[in-house]
Amino acid sequence: KITRDYRRYETFKYDDQDRIILHSSKLDNYRWKDISFKYSNDTLVSMQSVGDWPTKDTIFYTFIYSSNEVRYDYTTTKGDISGYAILKLDNNGLLVEDLLENGTKREYFYDSNNNLIKIKVGNWEENYSYYANTNGIFKNVNMPQWAFYSVIYARPQNSIFNNMSKSVNNSSTQNTFNYAYKYNSDGYPVIMYGEGQDDLDIEYTK
Repeated sequence: KITRDYRRYETFKYDDQDRIILHSSKLDNYRWKDISFKYSNDTLVSMQSVGDWPTKDTIFYTFIYSSNEVRYDYTTTKGDISGYAILKLDNNGLLVEDLLENGTKREYFYDSNNNLIKIKVGNWEENYSYYANTNGIFKNVNMPQWAFYSVIYARPQNSIFNNMSKSVNNSSTQNTFNYAYKYNSDGYPVIMYGEGQDDLDIEYTK
């Protein structure tokens, strides 16, 4: 469970293979969005996003695999929104590029520990630094890395491998954010302190 402030929090539910099967976001104890995941053997094949705010609708995603590419198609219950994205992966399964239906291309760059160190979209980019030898929140989750960044939009400060120490972007007024952590006895973060942002309280339960 990740609590962003007293009003907003997220929970992640896992199956017995450490795969995320439900990601829930709530605001003031009301459901904001529930995302459920369906697997076939070890492959993520579909996803369903049920939202109650700002509008009530359901988005269905299907994933199609081809060599080092993944395509996902999506549509809503009402049929008023539909589209696709094409993801390109490297030989380690890391997301290196996604191309959206509107022509937007996002590029992703990594360090030797597979930490995401830069996202680039046209002339805009954001760069990230990490604390070495730390356990990220999702380090032991059995889920494709590309799904975190391109599909469910987990923010980089919810670190997968190591914990992020700094983010810098080159928007019209350059923004730099620093991060610090408090850890439990197993070496996993229980509080993330974000400069100029909400602190995150993190709970782990079995």
